[in-house]
Amino acid sequence: MVLAINQLQVSYHQQTILHGVDLNVAQGEIVCLLGSSGCGKTTLLKTIAGLTDVDKGEIEINGNTVNSDHITIAPEHRNLGMLFQDYALFPHLTVHENIAYGLRRLSKKKRNIRVQDMLALVQLPNISDKYPNQLSGGQQQRVALARALAYQPDLLLLDEPFSNIDTKVKFELIAQIRDIIKQSGVAAIFVSHSKDEAYGFADTIALMDEGKIQQTGSPQQLYQQPNSLFVARFMGPLNEIKRTQLPQQATEILAQKQTQPSENDKLFVRPESLSLAPIVDQHNVELQAVVESTTFYGKQVTVTARCYGEVISFYTDSQQHLASGDKVNLYFSTEHLLLAD
Repeated sequence: MVLAINQLQVSYHQQTILHGVDLNVAQGEIVCLLGSSGCGKTTLLKTIAGLTDVDKGEIEINGNTVNSDHITIAPEHRNLGMLFQDYALFPHLTVHENIAYGLRRLSKKKRNIRVQDMLALVQLPNISDKYPNQLSGGQQQRVALARALAYQPDLLLLDEPFSNIDTKVKFELIAQIRDIIKQSGVAAIFVSHSKDEAYGFADTIALMDEGKIQQTGSPQQLYQQPNSLFVARFMGPLNEIKRTQLPQQATEILAQKQTQPSENDKLFVRPESLSLAPIVDQHNVELQAVVESTTFYGKQVTVTARCYGEVISFYTDSQQHLASGDKVNLYFSTEHLLLAD
């Protein structure tokens, strides 16, 4: 493991911010600390960087203890690369000089080679003489990444790296930055409040709330196999249907499957799991609903409907014409239920 955190506790002004956090990051793995504002994700990143004091627990980077009850290693001795929201490029220095700034221990020849290697890695080989204000936001970010990787860090830390990027190019840039980090082979942790950024960028998501990691796993695991209602709701749209309101046929199928909701006697199912056509499945559950509204998104239409007193949503393609007041039959497989015992 490049990073190993064990039972980390951090306080600020006598208020506990992080409660017993455990986290491991493997070589080459990209981990997202995901969560809403105030959940503790930025505090955790700063603690890893050595910018915040630790009350209890241990942090190891590449097998070396950097925090424990008796050890605190300074940030500059942790061999970390950092990429900030504002990129923190020196405006009075060229791209070459920005990347080379922290490489003074190398000879001039080796320094120049490293800079050119980094610019090639981030696919900006011909801009070494330009200044930051001559670059686009995406180019500035890649230069900042090149500077962070030039140190050959054990671990790369990224603080909300895509928050200042225009939405039109954000996800193209996310794919580019992910490829660059993967090519470098470095382990990385990035902070985000956007699940869409996490889906596109991370191998692993550590979803945080109230200073704790609520669940860790691949994006697919957290979306399809959430361990709590909080995780299920955070990771994407969720329909909640009271089991006691279902027709007899549906409750019988659920009973045969021995599927019991674990919270509030409700069924939890994603909108995409609901279909207007019967599913070839012996555990196919049928629901009746009345359409309330539709929203057109090009290829896809999001439909809001009333189902046994509950408001639910599901998706159809744009060729399916539904209007307010239409009665529909919806189907889902019990295999697609979430939070079921």
